[in-house]
Amino acid sequence: MNPFQDSYARVIDNMGGISGTSDSIQYVDNVESAIDACVKALKEEADHRKNVEIPYLKGWLAEQWQAETLKISAEVRGRSDVVVEVPADNSAIDIRIGDSTTSMVAQVKFYGTAEDTAKAISHPEYRGMVKIVPSDQLDEVKRIASHLAQKNLTTRPEVAAEYKDTAERATDHLEVGNAASTAQREHDARQLAKDLRKDGEVDADKVGLNTENFVKPSDVAWQAGQAALHAAIMAAALRAAPHIWEVSREYLESGQIDSQDLINRGHVILTGAG
Repeated sequence: MNPFQDSYARVIDNMGGISGTSDSIQYVDNVESAIDACVKALKEEADHRKNVEIPYLKGWLAEQWQAETLKISAEVRGRSDVVVEVPADNSAIDIRIGDSTTSMVAQVKFYGTAEDTAKAISHPEYRGMVKIVPSDQLDEVKRIASHLAQKNLTTRPEVAAEYKDTAERATDHLEVGNAASTAQREHDARQLAKDLRKDGEVDADKVGLNTENFVKPSDVAWQAGQAALHAAIMAAALRAAPHIWEVSREYLESGQIDSQDLINRGHVILTGAG
């Protein structure tokens, strides 16, 4: 059992919101399996694109990154109904996502500049899709697309419509309800491509693909059940998670925990948990 699993298990076990430590470890194992699957997908994509230059490889990897980190997020949120697919064809669709009530398709473009990305993702084939761009280019892509939409409004209304679509739909991540993929900067996508091309390996911690980066204190509290949070604080079980006090503070501020009730039960224990 790794340190995170041990801390998580102790919090969950003491909070009593699910049926014991074995269930909590299964939850963490499921998340870690999703992370491992993400790393595997990135490595396989790079291996499959051995003859593709870095500027293009980063785009293929960005598709896998978006799809697989969405799967991780779904696992963290306990969402077994989320479906994510990267079609193995040459269609305009890069990613298909959905759940029991929604269905969407996405296009991913990671060019070197925001202007190039904005122009590339404004192709007529991509109208109506979720348009994924690098997080560090997002604001500029929207600005450029809006400008080009206005510029072409009179002379080329069909072109203006495509840029307007980009200005409205461009984002840096996928969302299916409370599950969301991890945004990625262009530089990080390019560096990942370089690292994979160099030795075929992914430094998971370096790129943020680890359990601690995905499972937040609020997820621990949710797994255990909000109603059990009082007991957890009083038992000082919250000491097991390094940032769990932040969740307690949020619950206090939102009124879901009565601060006077905690004060009456003992200020010393409360500050000890913090």
